[in-house]
Amino acid sequence: MNVRNKIDSIITNIIKIIFLFVIIFLFICVISTTCSVIGAYEKTLYNKDNILKNILVIVFSIIICKIISIIKLKLDKKKVESSYRILKRILKVVALIWITFTISWISLTLMFPRADQEEIINIVFNISQGIYSDFEKGAYMYIMPHQSGIVLLFGALEMFFGGNNFIAIQFLNIICLIISYYYIYKICQVIFKEKSKSSMLIIVISLFAYIQMAFYTTFIYGNILGLMFSVVGIYYELKFLQDEKISNLIISFISITLAVIIKLNYLITLIAMFLILIYEAIVKNKYKLLLFSVFLIICYLLGNKLVEITIENITHQELNKGTPKLAYIEMGLQEGGNKFTSGWFNGYNIIVFMQNDYDYEKTNNKVKEDLKKTLNEYLNDLHRFRKQITEKIVSQWAEPTFQCFWIAQHRISIESTPKIFEDIINEKGMLYNALLEYMDIMQTIILFGSLLYIVMDFKNIEFKQLTLAIVFIGGFFFHILWEAKCQYTITYFILLIPYAIIGYSVVIDKIMHKNSAENKEGVKK
Repeated sequence: MNVRNKIDSIITNIIKIIFLFVIIFLFICVISTTCSVIGAYEKTLYNKDNILKNILVIVFSIIICKIISIIKLKLDKKKVESSYRILKRILKVVALIWITFTISWISLTLMFPRADQEEIINIVFNISQGIYSDFEKGAYMYIMPHQSGIVLLFGALEMFFGGNNFIAIQFLNIICLIISYYYIYKICQVIFKEKSKSSMLIIVISLFAYIQMAFYTTFIYGNILGLMFSVVGIYYELKFLQDEKISNLIISFISITLAVIIKLNYLITLIAMFLILIYEAIVKNKYKLLLFSVFLIICYLLGNKLVEITIENITHQELNKGTPKLAYIEMGLQEGGNKFTSGWFNGYNIIVFMQNDYDYEKTNNKVKEDLKKTLNEYLNDLHRFRKQITEKIVSQWAEPTFQCFWIAQHRISIESTPKIFEDIINEKGMLYNALLEYMDIMQTIILFGSLLYIVMDFKNIEFKQLTLAIVFIGGFFFHILWEAKCQYTITYFILLIPYAIIGYSVVIDKIMHKNSAENKEGVKK
């Protein structure tokens, strides 16, 4: 084994081990706890999950794998092709049902945006009217200038859809989510190219079956738009690493830059893409990729600068630095109480900026003092630190709905909402509880499948197959420090779906191999 192969093996194994421990931890959290987010302040309730139910779900999953393996052993080539065609029909039906539901959900709920969504829509409208007060000292954009990208994007969309037409953006979310699923499918074709075409179709079917994202189509905060651009960016980077066409690299860099400009959280994906380029440069002896990795960062910085210049030219005001990013980390490390959840938004980032007269340097110094104090307190009481971090992680990942109902519960509709839809978002509704149970079971199935993939196929997993895992790991650790929200972690969680499906596929293949060997042995005897 040469030096590069050793480096490849070490890096790949480190990522696999980290991925394994994260999945094990989350799996234990999910089968033991079910969280729910309530109230306008997003207070999290921690409830014991039914472990027996989860064990039955796991056993049932294994039984299904066993049944499928027996069926597959009996299929000849023609029947395999026929089963693939059946899966294609199932996908079409599932996609049609999903599209019908999302269109109906948007059309019949007609929800007004609230909180940050509402602020951004109003800012876009004000700009169209020549009103720039939102950028003045103490106003929303003065405190949070990182929202400039999504303000510009919604401003551009306003030219097509008309002023304040937030419903049109919700419909746009449907298209963007379908495109996201398509590119996740394309990514899987690249990283799992040795797997069957049927497995790829089942991944897409499962993405549509993960209905939490369907409810997010009414959420106009850039999450889905950013997801689309981020997975497009990943796919075209992988394509470039295959064929080295510069056009693919350009599409990749522009896409991920747009994702980060729209939603800062997708900086995690950009960093993952940067690290993949570094890995390829070192392990594959392609040092020109180091130069391209620098170009990726330059592209991102230029994109940010372009947004800043555009906003300043429109508003004729210099864009403020806003509240220091370090304030989000301090807030993310703060304990909860009767009103808030540990590490979730509690207003600290805004209050500390306001108390220091919206002066960036003064605020930054104050945040550093607070952060130092917080860290010292935790160093002197590690049990307290572990409790805070554990509560924060569990609140983000063991909430099966990922706030998909919560985002609808605190919004006003233009017209009266049909009773069937009210039953979905009402915590006492029959449909709400049925869907909650479905989402809870699906969460267990996804994490167990991901665990099977890592454990059962550990030796065979190559670096490229960990592409989505690297993004997921980055999101997991980032939100241990940053402001917590299920609205952010859901876009990382869906990246586990391909691993779950491949995990069950690996188990089926191993059962088939074992059964085939036993049958041959029986024939010999």
